Amino acid sequence: MVGYDYLSARARGLLGRLLPAARVRALCALDGVEALLAELSVTPGYAADVAAVAGIAPPLEACAQALERHRVRTARVLWAAAGGEARELIGILLSRHDLEAVKMILRRWHAREAGVWHAPAPGLLDGQTLRALDAAGSVLALADLLALTGPAGAALARALRAAPAARLADLEDRLDVAWAADALARCGCGPNGRLVREVLGWEIDTRNLLAALRGGSEHLVVLPGGRYLHDDLLQAIAAEGDRAAAAAWLAPTPYAGVLDGGAPVPWRRIERALERRVLALHRRMLFASDPLGIAPVSFFLAAKQAEVRNLRTVAAGLAAGVPPSLMEEELVDA
Repeated sequence: MVGYDYLSARARGLLGRLLPAARVRALCALDGVEALLAELSVTPGYAADVAAVAGIAPPLEACAQALERHRVRTARVLWAAAGGEARELIGILLSRHDLEAVKMILRRWHAREAGVWHAPAPGLLDGQTLRALDAAGSVLALADLLALTGPAGAALARALRAAPAARLADLEDRLDVAWAADALARCGCGPNGRLVREVLGWEIDTRNLLAALRGGSEHLVVLPGGRYLHDDLLQAIAAEGDRAAAAAWLAPTPYAGVLDGGAPVPWRRIERALERRVLALHRRMLFASDPLGIAPVSFFLAAKQAEVRNLRTVAAGLAAGVPPSLMEEELVDA
């Protein structure tokens, strides 16, 4: 375990290694995903992750896996060195990755998929554990294994045991709620604990808002722990299904403007607008908080996530032959 002064300095040093915006934009002009993989293979920090997916096809899948490995591995580097609330924050974000892996396993079973499974990059769970979970064969057996993996896994296990025969969508909702409630309980007290709760609240706000915008208030599951968007507002957005009204309701919150005044825009555009706004909240917290506290760690993790998503956008655009100018419009600058 190390102090916040060292961890903060480490995070600030890693911020200096993020890919410059100009470099990411230049990648939009490459000739295909193979060329992007070649560029990343000689980029410090990414080389080992590209090498780890050698042989995976098609190139777009290999690139996606390399980028996800990189994002999670970078977070684990800080998590291994962290203590106190900083370790909890990174652990909460990594446990979210494990939650998605568990949901992926349930979807595989539901679709009766067979064959080799390329397990996602481990969060708090290692690759061997993920493969064991995939081989469990039933919801209750999966829950029994999850219960042995630690507090976050135990919370997911309780959700599965409560309704093992539920529909897939209901199981996923139960897992989401269990993850959020467990994460909220682990935020801690004191100034840094409050910052962890704040960061968690932004992530939950984003998930809840996207779910509400898809409409259908009778099916809306609101995760606990949101920071600015309360249940009544989210239920109203879901029930109305009116983008302009939703934009007005968001006006008093930090998410004002993400719906462009209610104009119809693609989901991808809304998700990126929310990501930009949350990154701005991280940046504001970075400059308003103790420079040797948890904020630099939080900002780096958010900036690294934005970088990886940018690279995934570039990869998808190259695979589809999207003009570089259109790809650049989707990028988020850290």
